[in-house]
Amino acid sequence: MKEKDIFEVHFKQLLAKRLINQKSLSEDMEQLMVDKLKEECGNYYVKKIETMFKDFRLSMEINNEFRLKLEKIYEEDSLFSASQNFFDMEVHVLTTGFWPITNPYTCQLPEEILC
Repeated sequence: MKEKDIFEVHFKQLLAKRLINQKSLSEDMEQLMVDKLKEECGNYYVKKIETMFKDFRLSMEINNEFRLKLEKIYEEDSLFSASQNFFDMEVHVLTTGFWPITNPYTCQLPEEILC
């Protein structure tokens, strides 16, 4: 395995952790690094990394839309009082094969949702 392949494996693993845990200091800096990798190694080398960014941005958009719709429901429906806790969750939809996730994740939903 070449050094650039080893770097790619580690970079993708660390990038995935930063994106999923929202620990990236700057998306612009992450994109700058991807651009430098693309310049140095070519488009094919960064295809999976770019897909990771695309998945993450799309997931963020979907989560924001969900929150806005939920807020609107809470405002319009008199069954919900202002003192109730606001239901919040975050979901990431990731393209299979592009993310360096080896352990399958399971989701345990609360009883209220399982009805």
